Amino acid sequence: MKKVFYTLIAILTIQIGLAQASSEAKTYIKSSGIVEQIEAYKSQVIPIILEKNLEDFNKEFEKVVASYISDLENIMDENFEVEDLKKYNENFAANATATELNPKDIDTLQQKTIAAQEKFGQSLQEVVEKYGDQEILGQM
Repeated sequence: MKKVFYTLIAILTIQIGLAQASSEAKTYIKSSGIVEQIEAYKSQVIPIILEKNLEDFNKEFEKVVASYISDLENIMDENFEVEDLKKYNENFAANATATELNPKDIDTLQQKTIAAQEKFGQSLQEVVEKYGDQEILGQM
């Protein structure tokens, strides 16, 4: 029984490790300004959220954002060479002219990015509708 348990733990650990994005993909997403854009959106939505729901809204909102950022990081990892991302990040950090990133397959990149954006948009809408003031939402 112990062997089965330890084997399952090992398999799950390997799968989790494989699913994580590279540090270069994480740096790219972080420097892209996406998080700042999401925070700006959040500040516009906060007035719609009922005060009694604000804590739960913030928790769920952060989960949705974390999932989206993770999806984008994985998309970057899958569609670009790590060395290209590294070079881009280094140039960006040095305020140099950014190198051009060429995806492995532009069509796949576009499809996955659009799917992630649609999923994110739908999730955000559901969170706002769940915790928002229904009277205000009805007027929109």
